[in-house]
Amino acid sequence: MSERQLISPKLASYGSALMLSVLTLLVFAYSKDQGPESAVRRYHQAIASGDMETLREIESGGNRYSQELASYLQQVMSQSQRASLGRVRQDGRTAYVDVIYPLGDGRGMMAMRFVVKKPNLRWKVNSDETVKLLTRMSQFE
Repeated sequence: MSERQLISPKLASYGSALMLSVLTLLVFAYSKDQGPESAVRRYHQAIASGDMETLREIESGGNRYSQELASYLQQVMSQSQRASLGRVRQDGRTAYVDVIYPLGDGRGMMAMRFVVKKPNLRWKVNSDETVKLLTRMSQFE
């Protein structure tokens, strides 16, 4: 009596490849909203929409300068056509995310560095350290 396979080897390999592809896509879909870049993107979206509740959720630190940073960024965003992500430098649970804002009418561009921390499971913009860094950069220390 010969043994009969329930699933052909070719069908099994296609099925395995399909499952692996789906799993990979799910991992990337989940992780796309996890990094320090994501925190900065969500921060910009919250400011653009005026969503102060979300803004508080994605900030860390003392938030002493939270309102000042939000107002400043709102002004920068109103003068720029768009914002694009620049360099991201991560050092453990702290990251520095550069954002470039091209200004309209050929006026050049502006760059801003955000300090992003991971106090627990999610990355959050640290408004206090971002403002301190922005102040130091504008003084050309």
